[in-house]
Amino acid sequence: LYSDTKIDLKNEYYFGITISKFNQANQNRIKYLLIKLAKDLKEQHKIKINIVFVEDTMALTKLFKSFEKINGLVVYSSFYLKYKDELKSMSKNPFLFNTKGDKKNQYYLVANKTSNINSIKDLKGKTYASYVADVGYETWLDYIIRKKLNTPMEKVIKKRNFKQKNKRLLLDVYFNKSDFTVISKAIYDDMLLLNPAMKKNLLIIEKSDPIFFSALGLFHKDTPQKIVDNFYTLVNNNIFNKNFSEFFKILNLYNLQKTSFNELKTLDKYFDNYNKLKIIK
Repeated sequence: LYSDTKIDLKNEYYFGITISKFNQANQNRIKYLLIKLAKDLKEQHKIKINIVFVEDTMALTKLFKSFEKINGLVVYSSFYLKYKDELKSMSKNPFLFNTKGDKKNQYYLVANKTSNINSIKDLKGKTYASYVADVGYETWLDYIIRKKLNTPMEKVIKKRNFKQKNKRLLLDVYFNKSDFTVISKAIYDDMLLLNPAMKKNLLIIEKSDPIFFSALGLFHKDTPQKIVDNFYTLVNNNIFNKNFSEFFKILNLYNLQKTSFNELKTLDKYFDNYNKLKIIK
């Protein structure tokens, strides 16, 4: 939602996001919902939240750095990790999209029981169900493969089946269209709650430490602290989460919660260790 009026970064919220990795149908749905929800917030609570759709994450970072059209951004955790030093230098007051009240989440490596996967070494020549919108799952998969097999995942798995929705990953494995996937514990638990019989066909091979989250939001460091504090008042009063719940469901998010860069140190360390492992060719 690009505002036709003069951009006021000192008094209004302008959040930049990119949804280019989703197919056109999902992009249209996300845009429609976000524009509608921003309009509802303005009418019901007199809160001016503008959503700026940017073509890709690199353009988003450049726009954020300039502090001309947006004063906040929302990115997947994988993008934050890749550019965390640069993002930290120009931002403040991070918030994350967490999972059911927990600040952090685990990743599960889940296989179909008929795939004959019982350990990491059994992934050789197998098919992986991959989430199209975020590489966070895949990064952790590459991390544990490199750590345990001393080789990158590209030399292990046979192929990827890309999926538009998180939940499709587990269904793909359950129906034996893919041999295995990586998925968050929150989504795994949700799927089994809806259909407990799925557990009979699935096997959890590996579990990560509970250090992950779905997405991260940041305010530009030059954003007036007053409007940042007002934003967190909306979050604490559950106004933001209540109004955006329908949008969260599309992306398998649960709610938004304040965090700090200090609380992200464990995740930062994991990624630094991953980069060290990547020297292996």
